[in-house]
Amino acid sequence: MDGRFSGKVVVVTGGAGGIGRATAVRFASEGARVVLVDLAAAALALSVAAVERAGGEVECRSSERRRHPVGRLV
Repeated sequence: MDGRFSGKVVVVTGGAGGIGRATAVRFASEGARVVLVDLAAAALALSVAAVERAGGEVECRSSERRRHPVGRLV
């Protein structure tokens, strides 16, 4: 696929939905390889499918965060 971003890799944080997913799909349609990162591991599967439908290569990374016993994210 030839496009403006052919041969480039983009990292999209918050890629599980909304504007992150739309951004990832747009970059994929322009030829970029997309790396998706989000806290919501389950929702990333939908974004991966959307990027693949746009003809892009995709890799996803979930950055699940654990909670401290007091309730704060660490």
